[in-house]
Amino acid sequence: MGLLKSNLITLAGGVSTPTVDPTLALDLEFSSMTALPASITFARASIGTYFDKDGVLQTALSGEARFDHDPSTLEPLGLLIEGLRTNSLLNSAALGTQNVTVTAASWTLSFYGTGSVALSGVYTGTLVSAGAYPARAALTFTPTAGTLTLTPTGSVTNVQLERGSFPTSYIPTTTVAVPRQGDDARMTGVNFSSWYSAAAGTFVLDFTPSQVGATAPLYIVDDATNYIRAYQSGVNVATQALQSSVLVAVMVTTSPALVAQNHYKHACTHETNRFQVALNGVLPAVVTAGSAQSANGMRLGFAGGVGGDAGYGCSTIASLKFFNIAKSDAELIELTTP
Repeated sequence: MGLLKSNLITLAGGVSTPTVDPTLALDLEFSSMTALPASITFARASIGTYFDKDGVLQTALSGEARFDHDPSTLEPLGLLIEGLRTNSLLNSAALGTQNVTVTAASWTLSFYGTGSVALSGVYTGTLVSAGAYPARAALTFTPTAGTLTLTPTGSVTNVQLERGSFPTSYIPTTTVAVPRQGDDARMTGVNFSSWYSAAAGTFVLDFTPSQVGATAPLYIVDDATNYIRAYQSGVNVATQALQSSVLVAVMVTTSPALVAQNHYKHACTHETNRFQVALNGVLPAVVTAGSAQSANGMRLGFAGGVGGDAGYGCSTIASLKFFNIAKSDAELIELTTP
């Protein structure tokens, strides 16, 4: 479990003493971490890359969480969560002209450097550099099924061709295509039950989406028949509560619309007959919910089949907090205002 944040109260004589908000039961500040606390179990059955605090591309070992940074501003972004992707190119660090068999689906090509990559065969186009490293050029396209030829020119490094509608973190390859498995971070047992309150509570999530337009889980708490979950749904954040296998509340935050790589704060509060959310200080109408939402665990960025969604999210989570009371509307606005 993360440490609880303290506020400072100034006493007579100018002496400041820390106090802890007694309702703040969980405070996970991922953006300031270099390793996950023991209360969170993590799995990823492959290596994964990320940018460190100096903007240098690093490789995390299998099963090692990644704490990403903006390579240009060096801003700490938090815990990086991604799903399964495969780099279909060989010798990705120094690409030569190459043929790849592709399907008629969305593919994304990306690279670093100051050159270009020309596409021919089942798709015609050219991806031109976005600028010197650490700028990354990316192109999403839909070819016909068959052989795609890629021809690099100039300085082109860390090239990636992956099936999907947006670029994910770089996956290095040599002589074969390489998959990066999905990230799985979760809390169970006493590590979860020690802070979660089913009767009333408020989650506050600070995150940056890597993409928009698809369904992408952010977090979920659940047991066999109940859940509360927040996820990206198109360009919105949808938040749902389920009680005894009957969906009792659905909230889709329509304002502001999500933009990839932008920063957002989302809050969700639950109590008997009240289920409310806010996103970046915008509060929609109250949705009446059912009774308490029991749960025995939490997953970050991975739905695990709950709600009919077995997918992964794709975002960096700067922080996740849980207050063991239902915050008021005014408090939700304050907690999520950028």
